[in-house]
Amino acid sequence: FRKRLSVAVDKGSTEEVEALLLDAQKVGMQGPEVRWARDTLLAAEAAEFRKNTVRQVE
Repeated sequence: FRKRLSVAVDKGSTEEVEALLLDAQKVGMQGPEVRWARDTLLAAEAAEFRKNTVRQVE
């Protein structure tokens, strides 16, 4: 799990990270990797939101 999570984050695959986080939640997995993945996912979503907002303003 940790390896797949790391690969998904490195690729920037937000969909895959979301799916892995859901799997982690289902089995009750916690730890630094899960927090790191969640933080990375939130940062990627925020960056995408900013990019879309700038596009709409232009």
